[in-house]
Amino acid sequence: MSSGFLCFCPNAVIKAAQYVRPKNTFSCKHYTCKNRNSWFYGNELYIKRRKVVEQQRTTSHVSKLPFRQTWKAVSAQHTEDGECSVLIIGSGVTGSTAAFQLAESGIDVLVAEKNEQVGGNIISRKEQGFIWEEGPNTFQPTPDILVMIEKLGLVDKLVLADAKLPRYVFYQDKLHKIPSSPFEACQFSLLSTRGKLRAFLGAIGFAPMNLKKKEETVRDFVTRHLGEEVYERLVDPFISGVYAGDPSKLSMKAAFKRVQALEEKGVTQSLIEGAIIRMFETKNSKGKKETKGSLKVPRGSLGSFKDGLQMYPQSVQSKLSNKVKTGWKLIRLEKSGNGSSHQSCEDYFAVFQIPNGITKVIRTKALIFTSPAYITASLLRPFIPNASDLLEQIYYPCVVSVSLAYPSSSFRFPLSGFGHLIPRSTKIRTLGTIWSSSLFPYRVPEGYHLLSSYIGGAQDTDIASLSEDQVVKQVDSDIRKILLRQDAALPKVLGVRHWNKAIPQYELGHLSRMETIQSQVSETLPGVFLGGNYVSGISFGDCVSFGMQLADQASYYIKENTELLSSTVV
Repeated sequence: MSSGFLCFCPNAVIKAAQYVRPKNTFSCKHYTCKNRNSWFYGNELYIKRRKVVEQQRTTSHVSKLPFRQTWKAVSAQHTEDGECSVLIIGSGVTGSTAAFQLAESGIDVLVAEKNEQVGGNIISRKEQGFIWEEGPNTFQPTPDILVMIEKLGLVDKLVLADAKLPRYVFYQDKLHKIPSSPFEACQFSLLSTRGKLRAFLGAIGFAPMNLKKKEETVRDFVTRHLGEEVYERLVDPFISGVYAGDPSKLSMKAAFKRVQALEEKGVTQSLIEGAIIRMFETKNSKGKKETKGSLKVPRGSLGSFKDGLQMYPQSVQSKLSNKVKTGWKLIRLEKSGNGSSHQSCEDYFAVFQIPNGITKVIRTKALIFTSPAYITASLLRPFIPNASDLLEQIYYPCVVSVSLAYPSSSFRFPLSGFGHLIPRSTKIRTLGTIWSSSLFPYRVPEGYHLLSSYIGGAQDTDIASLSEDQVVKQVDSDIRKILLRQDAALPKVLGVRHWNKAIPQYELGHLSRMETIQSQVSETLPGVFLGGNYVSGISFGDCVSFGMQLADQASYYIKENTELLSSTVV
């Protein structure tokens, strides 16, 4: 899931995006956040006691936070069944990463997953000699991912696809190879000569300015800089592959902040100038940065694990053992205290429904919610109703993943590449197809090819009403138009997964919406952290990095509050 379900990013875009790192900042009502922990400095109790704490600081690691002796029971019919310092809701990439990091630093952590298996939207399947994914497919190995792979002992399980495998766009009954170099861009058959010239002039700065500095959609930004042709034939299918989204609604600043920032780097608004400046900035600062890990991989690689992406959360589960609970559904959250703003050292009580209809209550000091926005909204509504309304406004379109296997003889040509994307203007319903067996040949029996397709999204909402057979028939029909011989055999259907609410859409206003939500959470629910992919970004790498950040935030909160408590106990 380097970039959404299809993780389909042209190399030029990847390289440009790598030069800009997003800042995870939010402005709050009473104070402005300048780093990921600064919200804590708005806590009045903290400010008053800071000097006392500094004098009494004796340890740097805390294994378990001492709770107050007096606390309000959740309710008369419930008794406390356990406690932890940090409770994590959800065992996807973000939750698993945060849990491992917290446990490694000595924090008492518990992970609760409502499904019977860990992984959240990461579902890897293995059957009849095939291995396939029913959610995200691959990742781009970022430094944080590589560090976690080493820590989890997954180095020998890491598999890399050939970075040189081409990507294609299907347009006007032909597969067009996406260029990976300036020379190939000049010969790019997908764009007309006029379209190439418009894109070149725009990229070097000859483009209309955004004089009003208004928030732009992806479509507005791309057409302003690169022209309508680039948008329709290249960016629109790319957005379908990344977000399953509608470029005319997605916010450029929220969804592709790294690329959008290039416009503001230079003297002109040239994206090329911005990329060059960032490249030199990055090069000059490399010597000052510490190398995160020893594991190195070829640049531009796409990664997975031997038995699929789900090995990542499963490895965390194995290492944390009974600290990861599956089949635990959070049904209610309550807290001690009077609920006043800036109240420190809250006790939270999480009520879970577990298998066999049993109810359990866990007491904790801090919670990390990695659940989708609409689920988090329902759980936090009693405390922050306005923020919950905003969380529910985040749109998740329906996407269906379809994994089909065909005999190798069914294809018109040898299958060698990453896969293909399809512009919405072609009226072909499938968003795109990953040529899975080309990436990882060992995942299929001899004589077969495996294709992973995705259909639906924000521009095809009617897909939610189709049955499984209808979806398979539609995807098979689309594949036949692009890859298969006329006499190709019917496919072997391996998996069809309906994601009724698949990927959060970073639509216009998303950043201001999240700023308001984060402000209300930090003021009303100290020790509660939001970590779904509607906050972190949707790629596998984004989720890993944000999981690390959440672990730092929660650890900081626990240690500081422990010191505040100890300073008042005389």
